[in-house]
Amino acid sequence: PVDAITNRSKESNTTVVSSFSDIDLDAAAKAATGATLALVFINADSGEHALTVEGKAGDRNNLSAWHSEYSLVNAVAALTNNTIGVVNAVGPVLVEAWIDHSNVTALIWSGVPGQEAGMQLLVDVSWGDYNPSGRLPYAVATNQRDYPAQIDFHSSSSITQIPYNEGTFIDYRHFDSVWITALGRVNLHL
Repeated sequence: PVDAITNRSKESNTTVVSSFSDIDLDAAAKAATGATLALVFINADSGEHALTVEGKAGDRNNLSAWHSEYSLVNAVAALTNNTIGVVNAVGPVLVEAWIDHSNVTALIWSGVPGQEAGMQLLVDVSWGDYNPSGRLPYAVATNQRDYPAQIDFHSSSSITQIPYNEGTFIDYRHFDSVWITALGRVNLHL
């Protein structure tokens, strides 16, 4: 997205400073120092065992972002009072470690945006050219305890048995049934 952001920034004579490491908090802090706006990208990916990345293969085992990226958001937000979290993920991700930080002013949930169209859309949303009104296809809770199942799944069985005891009370229906306000119902857009 840095190319699309840089190209758009040239129109307003805005300087873009980037840090491409999601684990180097010092580099992130250096890039954020003195910034009037910071976009912090976090990621949680998965696949169907077709690819193994950093020891992760197949479906996600938990709702965490990769590389402790919560620390990244908090490090940048500590230095920039207008920090926007951008979540690139295939499903829900825990945001409780940073969503209530006073300097996190917005959250853009971009899903898996793609190389070109998704990044241009991010620029259009960030600059106010487009007001998103979509809905996510899944519920996102504010806190991990709000999810009905707490799973860090590891199985030695070749056939996994999953008891579906929740009936129809999944996703938003679960949150509604136990009076939990899902993050997406309040202020979350694509």
